[in-house]
Amino acid sequence: MNKVLAAATVMGGVVISWKKANGNAPADSLVAGHNVDDEPIYIAREEYEGDLVPGKLVSIHKAAFIPWGGKEITQLRESKAVVMPWVPAKNGEVPQGADYAGFNKAGERIYIARAEHQGALIPGKVITSNGCAFVSWGGLAFQKQEYEVLVDGPKNWVSYKGPKIPLKAFPGGKTENHEVLFIGRVTYKDETTPGKASNGDAPANSLVAGYDVTGEPIYVARAEHEGDLVPGKLVSSHKGAFLPWGGMEISKKEYEVLIKSNNQWVADRGGNVPANALKAGRTKSGETLYIGRVHYLKSITPGKVHPSHVACYISFDGKELNFSDYEVLLEN
Repeated sequence: MNKVLAAATVMGGVVISWKKANGNAPADSLVAGHNVDDEPIYIAREEYEGDLVPGKLVSIHKAAFIPWGGKEITQLRESKAVVMPWVPAKNGEVPQGADYAGFNKAGERIYIARAEHQGALIPGKVITSNGCAFVSWGGLAFQKQEYEVLVDGPKNWVSYKGPKIPLKAFPGGKTENHEVLFIGRVTYKDETTPGKASNGDAPANSLVAGYDVTGEPIYVARAEHEGDLVPGKLVSSHKGAFLPWGGMEISKKEYEVLIKSNNQWVADRGGNVPANALKAGRTKSGETLYIGRVHYLKSITPGKVHPSHVACYISFDGKELNFSDYEVLLEN
């Protein structure tokens, strides 16, 4: 009997278990590598001639392969894999310890779910206020009252442009043809309407929010830092975005840039923002951050409004500076 390995991160450690695979890797199998055609390779093991031997499984070959006695031994018999913890739930419920992967416009957490549809096991989302999970299929979104929720799931997200899936990608499901589906996320119709950029680049329709002391345009940017999604600034000649955080100016080579905004600003102060202020980020505790800007040393510099800190913060000359009076960007 051959088996396939999958792993789950739990309480800072790794839980190892093995699950039957039958030549096809289970949805939760651990991706350990890729073959020359970029097909995922999974960790397998097989009892052979009295040994329990680790090896590999490539689903397209419908078999596990182990190195033994100077040969590659092919095993077409039953296999097993290690799985991540998915917990059954229904009607919008999420189990204790469920990890959220994002937020909607209202600031509600979006959790990772999966459900069966048309013979496939499809990763999707659940927002508790909706009372169900959603999975996408054939250009449509389908409601699922019963589903599974990922607990202790992905902690780190990496940008992906394809076609090669990152080695540490989390499998979350499979198609009706047993092709593995991985867990991903995108920003779509967020109030901030971000565009991906890097190394000082800004999309052609990026919002100009101010100017530095030399007159160069400053754009609104945001990036992840220490669990926060932080609004900040982008000055193209400096080859990066800059975030106000923890008393410092944090530089980021990869970031998102605000586009397609109405560029309407209103004066405010003391951490207050209008009801229609543009939501642009959040702290790891879930507090919403907004886009503010201040006039400082012959510059107009955008940054973040942090309501509980009763201030707007900007990054400037290597430091995080706070201001009680500022302007706030409104949503479209």
